[in-house]
Amino acid sequence: MTTTTFGVIGSGWRSMFFLRLARMAPDRFHVTGVVTRSADRGAQVTAEWGVPTHRSTAELLGADKPDFVIVSVPWAVTPDATREAVRLGARVLAETPPAPDLEGQPTSVQVSSTHLYHAVSMIRGLLGVRFESAVVSARAFTAPLADPLSFAGWSGNSTPRDMSTTIATMDFGGRMGLYDFTDNQWWNPLRTRRITIRGSIGELVDDRVVRLVDPKTPVESHLIRRQTGIDLNLEGFDLDHISVDGRVVYRNPFLGARFSEDDIGVAALLEATGAWARGDGPEPYPLADGLQDHLISLAIGESVTTGGPVTTSTEAWAR
Repeated sequence: MTTTTFGVIGSGWRSMFFLRLARMAPDRFHVTGVVTRSADRGAQVTAEWGVPTHRSTAELLGADKPDFVIVSVPWAVTPDATREAVRLGARVLAETPPAPDLEGQPTSVQVSSTHLYHAVSMIRGLLGVRFESAVVSARAFTAPLADPLSFAGWSGNSTPRDMSTTIATMDFGGRMGLYDFTDNQWWNPLRTRRITIRGSIGELVDDRVVRLVDPKTPVESHLIRRQTGIDLNLEGFDLDHISVDGRVVYRNPFLGARFSEDDIGVAALLEATGAWARGDGPEPYPLADGLQDHLISLAIGESVTTGGPVTTSTEAWAR
């Protein structure tokens, strides 16, 4: 099995997600180095993670050229960092969209995304929508909610405070998406995720599937997880597979690494990016799709601000 190699531009907390995966699965991932702004921060990263650090992207690529580099820096500097890496001949996986607003030039990069644009990516992918115009209508609502957990850990405070929930509809002309997000929903254990996929003869809601098998017979199935390491199972805590009606529909490609589900998703993207960078596979998330997802997420914010619908236009990357 080919080991995927990558360098990281940036040393913030998001960058550590990638370093942690390489530490947990060294036979699958190798970090060639990290670009930090200062030697002091570089020494901290090396001491904690055991990887070399550099002060520039050119130095990173010159020392031990990886399959690709991950740009994991604040939005304001992401465009410049991405352009520099591409100019130096690197394949790029951008941890956030390649620009904070619509005024951005497409370049040879891929985008890894979360929050607004991540949700839009899921919606477009599940609906099979490409670059069609969308009419976006969004509103924000405020209500009290306890917020006991964040990236910093448990706060010890259970007092509810005002939190905002944004709900948006996306009309793609015959196909519709619904966006629903509450502040800090990533961490707050009081707000869980929901996924609903509705089709012409049935729907999937989280792990429940219902569909019509003949004009008078709706049937129900469930996505069943095989999770090892529970009770007296001694295989170690891991997701093994997911099945429906006795048929395995998903197998954990990193069995034995003890990854969380979020880690499995990130690791799968890293391997697919490495294969693309080496010419062994397709782009897992092309720049055009990242730009389109962010375009629609910007429309959600604009609709919340203006109180009216926003229609996206067909941009240059649609070609």
